[in-house]
Amino acid sequence: MHDNGFDASGVDLGAENKNFARDNLGVTVLNKDFLNMTGGYDVITLHQLIEHVPNPSEFIARAQSMLSHDGVLVISTPNLAFARKLAGLPRPILGDALGHPPNHCILFEPNTIRRIIENNGFKVIAIRNNPTGLQTNSKIRHLADLVFNFTNFIGPNMIITAVSSK
Repeated sequence: MHDNGFDASGVDLGAENKNFARDNLGVTVLNKDFLNMTGGYDVITLHQLIEHVPNPSEFIARAQSMLSHDGVLVISTPNLAFARKLAGLPRPILGDALGHPPNHCILFEPNTIRRIIENNGFKVIAIRNNPTGLQTNSKIRHLADLVFNFTNFIGPNMIITAVSSK
């Protein structure tokens, strides 16, 4: 968002992440607890976060309360449906797609994340593939991200866009 000219800031409890964003990305990150923040935002993104919290519905409800009328929620998270298809592969190929705790508390399939989001007062606009790895040196992963992005296929990560229906 920042790179595209928007007035954007991040929120993270970890000072290390705050410092990394400032020093390497030129992004302001507030050292706050998201669950204790108040509203007035047009867009809230939960980027690779929701799978790390024990009660994802609480975060989505907080986002709903913080968004302005017709505000947009964008969530990126691993796709459990895709990870299940890969579960038989050797671990080095699979990587951390299944995200066993303590890395991931809860993983979602497209229909389950849709239900949670809609139960918290949002209208889901789209669920699609979320390319990851474009900043890595992996040519195979880069090619896979490009292919996934031009199809309706939802790969290892998905991005969900929803509008507040309050």
